[in-house]
Amino acid sequence: MMPAPIHLSHTLPFADGICFDDCHGLAPATVRLLRARGLVWLTRVRIDNPGEEYVYRGGYVVAADRESAERIADARGLDETVLGCWEGQP
Repeated sequence: MMPAPIHLSHTLPFADGICFDDCHGLAPATVRLLRARGLVWLTRVRIDNPGEEYVYRGGYVVAADRESAERIADARGLDETVLGCWEGQP
């Protein structure tokens, strides 16, 4: 039996109703502050629906360290991979 296809929003960072962007809806100043403190982690969500090309979307996790970011990404159940910390001055 094939898994049900994942519904991906074309305008918002949601897949099957799960948000994969912890910065979604935050004020830009708040995101800059979190970034400056090394708390924003870049992720990649892979949507693999049967009969379709893979779709990759970028996301964000707010977490204190990579291990915590990976736990959060895994808990979403969206085949999300943590790529690294969003470093540098915003």
